[in-house]
Amino acid sequence: MLRAIIVDDELNSRETLKLMLERYCPTIDVISMSDSYETALKDIKLFKPDVVFLDIHIPGLNGEGVFKAIKEINPDAKVYFLSGSEPDISRLKSQNIGAAGYITKPLIMDDFNKLMDELK
Repeated sequence: MLRAIIVDDELNSRETLKLMLERYCPTIDVISMSDSYETALKDIKLFKPDVVFLDIHIPGLNGEGVFKAIKEINPDAKVYFLSGSEPDISRLKSQNIGAAGYITKPLIMDDFNKLMDELK
């Protein structure tokens, strides 16, 4: 079983992703959901998740900086960036920072199925 943390400032996005993971990917256990990077980093230190779903834009810090902090805390964690902005995802992909993947919000079932195939 893979342990996951969802980090997104939008409650609806966190709840939707958690519901989809529970329903369609029983091998993933969502152990924490956070609306701030500060709380997320504390949870990552505490729980050492296998997977982190990380929104690119949360007030206070940017996702790229948090990505680096996550990798320092838990280098083996797979980090998937979430964004409602295709240009943001394209920019991150071009920087090749080492993310496991990128998910556009709102979630599209075909994209979600590809993600689940990667995590199996």
